Amino acid sequence: MMKRILSLFALLVLFASISQAQWTNQGPWPDGKISDLHGIAVDPDGKVWAAPYTFTVDSLVGPPTRYLKPIFVYNPDGTEASFSPIKFLTIGGVVDTLRYSCRGMNADAEGNILFVDGFWSMYKINYKTGEGMLKLAGDLPWSPTAPVSDAAGNIYVGAVLGGNPVQIYDKDFNFIQNAVDVIPDYGRTLAVSSDGNTLYIPRFGKKLTYVYQRADEFSAYDSVGVIFDGGMTESMTWHPITKNLWASCGSYFDKPTKPPYTPNSWYGLNLTSGVLTDSFYLAPSTATPENERPRGIAFSPDGMTAYVGTFGGSGMPFISKFTKGGGAAIPVTFQVDLSVQEALGNFTPGTDQVVVRGSFQIDAGDAADWAGTMFTCTDPNADKIYTVTANLPDAKAGTAYAFKFVIIKGGTDNWEGISDRPFTLTGPTQTLDVVFFNNVDKVGKEIDVTFSANMEYEIVSGRFNTATDTMTVRGSFNGWSGTDLMSPNPTSPNFYEITKKYTVAAGETWNYKYAWIYGAGGVNWEGDPNKTYTFTQDDLNAGSAFIERTYNDNTPETITNFPVTVKFQVDVTNAVSSVTGNAFTSVDNVFIAGAVPPLKWPGGGWPDADLALVHFLYDDATHGDKVAGDKIWTVDLVFPQYSPLRIQYKYGANWGLPSNTGANDNESSVGTDHFINLTPQLTTAEVLNIWSTMGDTPLGVEKLPELPVKYELAQNYPNPFNPNTTIKFSVLESGMVTLKVYNSLGQEVATLLNEVKSAGVYETNFDASKLTSGTYIYKITTPQFSSTRKMMLVK
Repeated sequence: MMKRILSLFALLVLFASISQAQWTNQGPWPDGKISDLHGIAVDPDGKVWAAPYTFTVDSLVGPPTRYLKPIFVYNPDGTEASFSPIKFLTIGGVVDTLRYSCRGMNADAEGNILFVDGFWSMYKINYKTGEGMLKLAGDLPWSPTAPVSDAAGNIYVGAVLGGNPVQIYDKDFNFIQNAVDVIPDYGRTLAVSSDGNTLYIPRFGKKLTYVYQRADEFSAYDSVGVIFDGGMTESMTWHPITKNLWASCGSYFDKPTKPPYTPNSWYGLNLTSGVLTDSFYLAPSTATPENERPRGIAFSPDGMTAYVGTFGGSGMPFISKFTKGGGAAIPVTFQVDLSVQEALGNFTPGTDQVVVRGSFQIDAGDAADWAGTMFTCTDPNADKIYTVTANLPDAKAGTAYAFKFVIIKGGTDNWEGISDRPFTLTGPTQTLDVVFFNNVDKVGKEIDVTFSANMEYEIVSGRFNTATDTMTVRGSFNGWSGTDLMSPNPTSPNFYEITKKYTVAAGETWNYKYAWIYGAGGVNWEGDPNKTYTFTQDDLNAGSAFIERTYNDNTPETITNFPVTVKFQVDVTNAVSSVTGNAFTSVDNVFIAGAVPPLKWPGGGWPDADLALVHFLYDDATHGDKVAGDKIWTVDLVFPQYSPLRIQYKYGANWGLPSNTGANDNESSVGTDHFINLTPQLTTAEVLNIWSTMGDTPLGVEKLPELPVKYELAQNYPNPFNPNTTIKFSVLESGMVTLKVYNSLGQEVATLLNEVKSAGVYETNFDASKLTSGTYIYKITTPQFSSTRKMMLVK
């Protein structure tokens, strides 16, 4: 790592004429306020949070007279949020007045706003409501820098002056430790990698940014090099899409000392390649711009807009807005009729929101990143048709996109349950047809809806633990949340059910899946695709709908009838990260995640905290690996009896390491996976994947189980025994098999088996440790066969 970072500066001189034309300065935003910005952040909804250093409003009654220095919050369209400006924060019943200068501001891992002031207090503010959540006072370094957060929610705070530490707090503001005990010189900002293992600490006086790294959360940070050498960095942030690190690199007061940096400019650095990939320049407002110091930068969630500001006594606007491209745009208007949803009680005007989300939201066209409320629909004509217009770059004309409408009710997303809505971008303007939410154009009625999940195969296989796991149904009707808990049917405990009242219309389609919760919040979902149910007029007439399925739609023909050992192998010879598009500098570990146990999916974004959910592969001739060092990484995994035949999975590299390119989920784009297809009678198989060659892969070596030639109940062995013995039997046809043990009086003492078995040869163990010595009878019963034998227990 040291070598890669330090060699960066030899590359930078090649980029002394980076193009500024990719970004266009749209001027003061939104209201032309003149002030010195000292903190700026953008939340997941695209709202812009900004705080001044000296700007004041509303004097308070003294003595002495005090002035407020509030936080201003703007919606993406430039209107002020309903709770802006924020002048007071109430936390734990105590009201704090915002009268101290802002020292910095950023969004945390959950999108809430971290704010520090000149009284060395740090606040967490709810980004949806503007209400105070937490406060930490007195423990921060003197004159703190803007706090930053890693993906796990841990918070890092430095100090402006040298000789102070960089501290780490957890998301609840509990102190964890010093990341670095003493930082030299002075600086006003810092950044942290998503895994928390790399710190970027600009020191303004040193004209560079120090890089500190640690191997993992249990190790100490070490200084490993510098970046932005010659750049007088006062503001720094991550681009949400490219994951490049952006930094200001000097002002007209403190000019950068090395090319290609220029005053009042921000630069995007690709940390993998060491290349400056992007930049923009903020022109000074006067002929003497020495006081204009670039103190703030934040990007919109789609990465297409940058908001910046300066500190000083000049005439610079509070916020300046840059947009990517700056060329002509194609306005696209989306329209949805909510009259039926309002009549059904699913949408309340004035309280609920309706937004449109889709693949058009980001410049790369990544359809998986559908989020936020950037495109909130309104109904200015009160005709119950809600609309919003998005300006898409005309360079994308001819591109096919997809979208859906989402009703946000009580903070919960309620997605349309239909397939994605397609459109192709045309021009010069485009208005899409009015559609009904969920394509339901008539009002239905309230009925009882029952979901019933047959969990027999999951229970018998041991995947689902009835004592500790919790069953849920999730779908378009409940925002895909885990709030609808299912309970075992008292008379058929293998069936987990829930009944609730919903207002539905004939022809309305719901998307849904079953998922169970295990451990400390882990979720095991059914495999793709989503399951659907379309309500009929008969359902409405009956006043109820009964939706019954076997989990994953399994049948004896669609699941494994035996445990299957699969040797997963992946060739990483030419492994390229889907995050950066660049080859890994080295592949130091490889792991696999997936949808069928023992595989599991980590949480969204594959955070480092979910390390225990993945399985690591080997390239050292151990753990089933065939040849050490051949770049084919291997692991043997056992799928239990009754596993689904179609296995969905994906690889990643360098989990938790600085070289993982900023995301553990880095083999291919989100939603693109590998698949293999097992067969019901399989016991052993191999698969060889090529990194990033996604889709179905045929199996290599396959082994089928021993096939029976007759029905048989064999003599137990050993016999006599104490206290364990093995009983072997064969069945020729699939069906219910019962194996019981009786004492010499004919009384049943044990049931060894009572389940459906496919044709095959089986063994089962009998533990008689709780029985007395004597002769026992064991009996097998199938629809086609019955037999008994004797055995002797001798203690």
